Amino acid sequence: MCNNSYYFYLSSLLILLFIEIFPVKSFSQPYKQKKSPEEEYYLKFANDWLEMTPVQGNPGPLRFKRTGFIYTCNECHQDLKTQQRYYKPTGEHRNIVLNHGLNVNCLNCHYQYDRNYYAAYGNDKISAEESFQVCMKCHGPIYRDWEANIHGRVNGYWDAELGPQKKLDCIQCHDPHSPDFKNIIPMPPPEVSRIKTLIQGNSHE
Repeated sequence: MCNNSYYFYLSSLLILLFIEIFPVKSFSQPYKQKKSPEEEYYLKFANDWLEMTPVQGNPGPLRFKRTGFIYTCNECHQDLKTQQRYYKPTGEHRNIVLNHGLNVNCLNCHYQYDRNYYAAYGNDKISAEESFQVCMKCHGPIYRDWEANIHGRVNGYWDAELGPQKKLDCIQCHDPHSPDFKNIIPMPPPEVSRIKTLIQGNSHE
């Protein structure tokens, strides 16, 4: 009887020691299903879903940065004549890609006689802080939706009585030279339990 107990405890000890040294993968690690490309894309940005930084940054005066210095547009354009239509940009504008529908005239948006401003109707000019007025000239219906908070984005409190709200300008989301958004991979559908519920009448459909 003693021998049986001795061998029982010894065998149990050896089994525990074996599991400790050579853990069984199926028990020590949970099964991980391979994620689809869409899920990998989603998880990459899952922690930034509340990121409120505008895609195109915050608006500011029309300036140009080069080798650590900041220049106004007029510092160059007071001596350089601007072409009326967009062909192939050169110099400091060579990286601009204009894909804005039928709008191929730089001076439709940029004020001809003071390049630090945008162009309004007639000889009026628009400051960089009110750039949305430039978009309003051609995109009237979308501008009205933007004013009503239907189009665009508003950061801050849902209820304006509880806290401030910040409406983003057009160029904070759209590249003014190429305003269309690039195609993105759609997010995966929400996970649904594989176990059928036994409770009837709880569907909202």
